[in-house]
Amino acid sequence: MGKLIRLEHALESDPAPLKAPPAWANTEVGTINGRVVLHAGGGKLDGMWHRQDSDEFLMVVRGSLVVEFEAGPLTAGPGEGILIAANERHRAAVPDGCLLLSVEGVAMKRFE
Repeated sequence: MGKLIRLEHALESDPAPLKAPPAWANTEVGTINGRVVLHAGGGKLDGMWHRQDSDEFLMVVRGSLVVEFEAGPLTAGPGEGILIAANERHRAAVPDGCLLLSVEGVAMKRFE
């Protein structure tokens, strides 16, 4: 049988979510075929510039998201997403109240 996932509930019920400044929380909500992980993220984030070894897709459920790239920023609102290629330098700026679904490779590594 399938599994119903409520992103806000997943964030609220995780006793030890991944935290980032100033007020961001991120929790794993599932994996697909052992290769792709789904995360719920919410709050406010002032991300640092970084790269990662996997593609990443950020889908906005509520609020807005700005991902800055060396070539310039992209902004997404509810129902829109931003696809970030592996090894592409970027940073996320997320205003308070945003709720995201992120899709990335299992054990994705971030680096500067």
